[in-house]
Amino acid sequence: NVAVFDKQGNEVRYYEKLGGWPLVEELNYTIRFRYDCSDEINGTLAWTKTRIANTIFTDVSSSEWYNDAVTYSVGRGIISGYGGTTKFGPGDNIQRQDFLVILARLDGVDLTSYGNKKSAFPDVPEGSYYEAAVNWGSEKGIVSGYQNGKFGTGDKITREQLVTFLYRYANYKGLNTSYTTTQKNKVKNTYTDYKNVTDYAQDPVIWAVTNSVINGKTPTTIVPGGNALRCEVAQIMYNIFKNDILN
Repeated sequence: NVAVFDKQGNEVRYYEKLGGWPLVEELNYTIRFRYDCSDEINGTLAWTKTRIANTIFTDVSSSEWYNDAVTYSVGRGIISGYGGTTKFGPGDNIQRQDFLVILARLDGVDLTSYGNKKSAFPDVPEGSYYEAAVNWGSEKGIVSGYQNGKFGTGDKITREQLVTFLYRYANYKGLNTSYTTTQKNKVKNTYTDYKNVTDYAQDPVIWAVTNSVINGKTPTTIVPGGNALRCEVAQIMYNIFKNDILN
């Protein structure tokens, strides 16, 4: 029984539907035995990589800019397709509670102790699939609710909200999220709609753009209030991995 790991030591999950591991072609991986079987092996072992499919989902073409990102995110178990289908829904929006679930998967946190208890937010029902992730995010200072005290369950997450959650998560992990005046001015001068970034999100947006966590929606626009798409979230997760943002 073998396991596959990426360069950071994260295990790649075996994908039952295709009978293989979702691997990005340009990346290197490590294969390890799950237990010590050195005394059972005679001779040598030769590994071969067999291409089963260029893409995992029927609605994600191998030529799309986000195909590798989707492959990576699924392999890490961070984002999954729609249950019972072969669809990923790349152009669909992601809701606030679902992004917290994704972020908890990225972290690898054991959410057992965060579930089935009174939430800090009245619109996060006890026992819901996202309750533990939101409670974890609230406890660690990653998320805060709206001024009315609600979390915003069911609301589509905006691009500036998403990077704010990531920025706070990076702070929670003890990472340096500072930036220079030069970097700030570069972001402000590059993106014509930076002026539309809400005050609370200005530091997160500058940090995210400077560290290549996100790219502009276009070469000159961030679209901070625009809704984040599933393909974009997959790409953000891939950017974090490729650029060693959280290490």
